[in-house]
Amino acid sequence: MKKILLLTLLLLFVHMPSLSAAPDQSPPGTMTNDPTGFRGIAWGTHIDSVKDQMVFIEHLNNSDINHYYRKNDSLQIGSVTFDKITYSFSSDKLSGVSLDFSDDNAESFRYLLKLLQERFGDNPEIYEGLAHFSWYGENTKITFMYSAPLDKRIDRYSRGSGWILFQDAKRLKELKATRDEREKQSLANAF
Repeated sequence: MKKILLLTLLLLFVHMPSLSAAPDQSPPGTMTNDPTGFRGIAWGTHIDSVKDQMVFIEHLNNSDINHYYRKNDSLQIGSVTFDKITYSFSSDKLSGVSLDFSDDNAESFRYLLKLLQERFGDNPEIYEGLAHFSWYGENTKITFMYSAPLDKRIDRYSRGSGWILFQDAKRLKELKATRDEREKQSLANAF
């Protein structure tokens, strides 16, 4: 009887850490506070609804994408001043926003990473060896990339640069499905 009790206690002791472990953490890249657009413009909003707020920049060749600046858009978020903020409309619907910045010593990068982690989740998907972080939500995908300045001894004018890309996650899924279907048709017709 003592052996059975001792064996039971030993088994409980061995498995105790798993019984008291913290709940499973979300997979890397899982977003909290999933936005449905950017600065008050919902994903999928037609350009005609906001045309009076936008200034046309360019049309991307061989695509249905047009880029715009937003009139009176603040380039400041906290202590970071962005070089530019570009709104992308695919098939005349808001599909993405890119915020570009540059800095000399990675202060902006560290500040923005902290801000993004506080707002969208502190467990982004991290691409090994790169300053590349991603968060995935039902509505939005956020990608944050940074390239450090070159060695100042080599190029004294070099600056670090980065960008944050907010994208309509539903539109990305549609585009992927369309691309996959085209590839499938191409393969079927190839042989």
